[in-house]
Amino acid sequence: AEHYYNWILQGAQAVVVQSNDPDLHPEEKSVLFFNGARSICLSPLKGVDENIGLLILGDDHNLNQEAFSSTKLRLINVISDYAASAIQRAILHERLEETFLETIVALANAVDARDTYTGDHSHRLAELSAQIGKVMDLPKDDVEDLHWASILHDIGKIGVPDEILNKKGTLTKKEWVVMKEHPVIGAQIVSPVKHLARVAPIIQAHHEKYDGTGYPYGLEGEDIPLGSRILAVVDAYTAIRDDRIYSESHTHEEAIAELRRFSGTQFDPDIVDIFCKTITE
Repeated sequence: AEHYYNWILQGAQAVVVQSNDPDLHPEEKSVLFFNGARSICLSPLKGVDENIGLLILGDDHNLNQEAFSSTKLRLINVISDYAASAIQRAILHERLEETFLETIVALANAVDARDTYTGDHSHRLAELSAQIGKVMDLPKDDVEDLHWASILHDIGKIGVPDEILNKKGTLTKKEWVVMKEHPVIGAQIVSPVKHLARVAPIIQAHHEKYDGTGYPYGLEGEDIPLGSRILAVVDAYTAIRDDRIYSESHTHEEAIAELRRFSGTQFDPDIVDIFCKTITE
């Protein structure tokens, strides 16, 4: 039946095929959806620069009757044009989303390269966050949100100057004001991507603290999104374990002790308990 499809796609109008066409083989009848139909109408769905597919309609009227009148064919052609336009818009939107997402990931990788973390910090963070999410029996979509939030959590640092981002000493008050903007900037960068709509709030709140002393909004306890609370624990652990310009790496035991020390103040104590029981090294 492929030659029928190609033949229709090369044209611009709907074509009617009868089940008693002597040129049709049994296999072709099956592929063309002739089961239960005496006549079918194949209408091409054509985009601006590409063939999108076919609209196939069946009719079980008696072969002596006209199944698809000229009026019906005109209507089918109009429906096909509208359907092709809608499908192409959806395809273009999906491609735009994919391109935007690829661009954002590239920006996140650029931030990783600028920051003082070693290597693939964000990707290691994503693996640990997803692991904790699964242990907590979070829905699959929530685990995926955690994955993307981990990879993109510091993308807002693209707007932070290098002299602040990589400063070895203590930041000044003005420098802290700039640094504290990065979660909001990050959320603003990812929020236009439909696929990341639920990720933006996690990124925006990943520096909030359980006792309400974090930033940017001073959220407290369960007012902080669950994904952000998980990300805060995992991010702190990897930061302690990583070798950075202004800080040498520490052992797993030292990192766990630090999480325990700030459990209930900086971090959600339940998540700290789950993390410490799950991550053994």
